[in-house]
Amino acid sequence: MLCLSSQCHVRVNVDRLLTRQVRATLVNPASGEEIDAGTYATGNAIGAVFPEWKSQAFSVPGYWEDAVLILDGCE
Repeated sequence: MLCLSSQCHVRVNVDRLLTRQVRATLVNPASGEEIDAGTYATGNAIGAVFPEWKSQAFSVPGYWEDAVLILDGCE
């Protein structure tokens, strides 16, 4: 979980997550509204010595003041 406290962009190194894929959700803390931000490959093959370097950019939606980014591992 990552708190984005203003209109901003963030790049997350998803290869640090110990799962093959990650599902991202943006939550508006003021209203509870949730937006599916997609599912992304992490480049981390379970059992690999070194993960493939991967990062993913996320942005706070234009009409929100701030957001919470939730990353859930999925297979």
